[in-house]
Amino acid sequence: MIRLARYAGAAKKLVADNSPAVLTAVAVVGVVTTAILVAKAAPKAHIDLANEESERPGEADLTDKVLLTYRYYIPAVAVGTATIACIIGANTISTKRSAALASAYGLTELAFKEYREKAIEVIGEAKETKIHDEVMKDVVDRVPESSQIFMTDGGKQLFLDRHTERLFESDMESVRGAVNDINEVIYSDMYASLNDFYRLLGIPTSTVGEELGWTTDVPLKVRYSAQLHQGKRPVVVVDFEKAPVRDYNRFG
Repeated sequence: MIRLARYAGAAKKLVADNSPAVLTAVAVVGVVTTAILVAKAAPKAHIDLANEESERPGEADLTDKVLLTYRYYIPAVAVGTATIACIIGANTISTKRSAALASAYGLTELAFKEYREKAIEVIGEAKETKIHDEVMKDVVDRVPESSQIFMTDGGKQLFLDRHTERLFESDMESVRGAVNDINEVIYSDMYASLNDFYRLLGIPTSTVGEELGWTTDVPLKVRYSAQLHQGKRPVVVVDFEKAPVRDYNRFG
């Protein structure tokens, strides 16, 4: 009994977690089914209309046509209505989840900001910077030596993008120039995306690069950390003091 209840609970959770995908799949089936039902109903309605018009002078008006044929389209209307409900339901659930994710992301960023500020207040900025460098060392150490290194038009200094943990070659002047250029875009256009920054660096864009970005309220600020990649080659870690946020290009 307990095992059956567990299976039922697991199945319920699986459906709930994947409800947008389930509703979307049902809606796709509903669209196809509605088209089939309409196709099946049309010949029957046409026959009834032809018989009716053959028994009366002149063409039947719209009201008469509806009253004569509506019963054939009831299944199609029912399935179509259910399909619309599935589409609206999937969109509603996705919107709510996106809003919840954005809210959770914002709370996490706020908590990190408050923690860092308090850490600087308690242990001092120098020690906080040392802790940050130790964290960046761990990040660099987990990037394999065989990782791809993206070449840019800059110099041959090795850099690591903290956000995607990708290596690229450039020079400090070019990286700082990209930071300045992004902030100019932010103050002129009110926002800039993470991919905009990557384009200025000369490295490939990322899959989430258009979903995250900075605004005039959250401009781009970079923290640099000098490390050794796999204990061999010097590398500068490019970390964001303020992480890019979602919905950066929405106003109001």
